[in-house]
Amino acid sequence: KTASGQYRLQQKPLVEYQALRDNANAVSDNNRSLDNNSFVYNSASKSYEIVVKFSLKTASEAGFKIHKGDENYALVGYQKAGKKIFIDRTHLGGNVPAYLQRSEFAIPDIDNSNVELHIFVDRNTIEVFAGDYRIAGTAMIFPCENCTDLEMYATGGAATADVQIFPLKSIWNENFTNGISSVYFNSDEISLKQIDKKLFKVINIENGSARFFDLSGRLIKRFPIINPESIIDLSDVDSGIFLLNIISGSKNKTFKINLV
Repeated sequence: KTASGQYRLQQKPLVEYQALRDNANAVSDNNRSLDNNSFVYNSASKSYEIVVKFSLKTASEAGFKIHKGDENYALVGYQKAGKKIFIDRTHLGGNVPAYLQRSEFAIPDIDNSNVELHIFVDRNTIEVFAGDYRIAGTAMIFPCENCTDLEMYATGGAATADVQIFPLKSIWNENFTNGISSVYFNSDEISLKQIDKKLFKVINIENGSARFFDLSGRLIKRFPIINPESIIDLSDVDSGIFLLNIISGSKNKTFKINLV
């Protein structure tokens, strides 16, 4: 509910993403001056998470050049005029149709001088959240092979930024060929045992629930967890890699499952 009494829908990133942060190689940069200039972070990672607060003093725009190399890059940022976040693919090269080159999303009731953005980037996708997670935008990108730099910039005047950049680890384990691998958890008490190719037993949990997803995030099945050795039967599911999320009270654990 906003200060003006309106209800707004929020869309937040999954908290499980935090388990993928490569904290050992994270970058934290506070009060970085962006007075009509830019700052380049050389990144070997093609997937990362950005948490930033821009203080736009006299600047008209601030943001990032994503997967930059030479004159090729995508833009994501905030524009004071119209109070908009944007994703701009004009500088990616190739034949991007005019109607797909730039997407803009207006943010209601925002402080036009202090803007917080939460951005996720992988090789071919940008996703941005703003306005206390009331506004979200996403776009596909196709950068050049060697375009890996990340550049933070401001135009039109003075600005500063407090930024955290987390390289993101892959959810794929190179040694994961079949069976079970935990992706995210806040409790070691939840265990999952494979008792057949497509049959699993939940251990140590009762009075909970399990949700079964494909890798696009589509919910496929739900299972009640009613005793300490509840059975998850996936015999009617085709082979592939899936996610199984188990919740009991405040306990939460997600498993990656390879069905063969």
